[in-house]
Amino acid sequence: MLLVSKYTAVKQLVNGHFQVSLSIYATYAKNLYIPKEENFVYQSREKGKVLYLSGIALKLAKAYQLDASAIASHIASHFLRNCDASFRVEVVKPAWIHIQVRDSVVAGCFQSVIEGMGEATSFLPSSISPSSDSLFSVQYAHARCCSLLKLGQREGLIQVNQQLQIPWLVDNEVVDGESKFRLTDLASRRLIGELVTALDDFAYLDNIDMRHWQKTGISISKAFEDFWRSCHIWGEVKMGLTELALARLGLVLVTQVVLQFLLEDKLGISALPEL
Repeated sequence: MLLVSKYTAVKQLVNGHFQVSLSIYATYAKNLYIPKEENFVYQSREKGKVLYLSGIALKLAKAYQLDASAIASHIASHFLRNCDASFRVEVVKPAWIHIQVRDSVVAGCFQSVIEGMGEATSFLPSSISPSSDSLFSVQYAHARCCSLLKLGQREGLIQVNQQLQIPWLVDNEVVDGESKFRLTDLASRRLIGELVTALDDFAYLDNIDMRHWQKTGISISKAFEDFWRSCHIWGEVKMGLTELALARLGLVLVTQVVLQFLLEDKLGISALPEL
């Protein structure tokens, strides 16, 4: 069972910090009412980065006849003051607030996914009902993940358990004040983005049409297929770039955990370890 929390859902983390910044601004501006439970950010679909957007400044400006860019600048300033090490924040015309999540935050969330796995992680068949043909690609991607992880265990590259530490970030290399992901290619970044979106949805979307989860599963399986085609783990990579191989296997493991939860918990079908 996947334990979804603020430690695995990036959006939950961003939105929590954003609410604090809004509260500080509301105190500063006076006479502003801002609902505490409202969801103020949404994830951009821009490839290659984990980016959240908010248009709250435009809404407040319209409601209270204020300058939208000034509101956005105040909120962004409060956000950065509290979270400079975790996010990059900028105001984009006319008054959109862009919050880019640093690699270290995403790496921490993925590590929490691994640590939140069940006590005994195995790749044994499930007893849940079989899938429909439309989701075969999702089951296939899950089975492929299981196969790769079993091979990694057999070759002594990883041991899949809650104590597994993945070297997500490049050691002793800081760019623009932040540690960077080892996984920098477009295929990896696209898969990372799909997984972040799924984890966000697990935390925020409860009673939602099953078609949404079907679409999510298909998107992840397509991204995983591109990743597996483009990013090698064995051979020269394993021998000469062991930490990169481990990081790629870590991404395979997060994909497997997310797909298993999606298939069994959201769609009610088997997350088979082999087909």
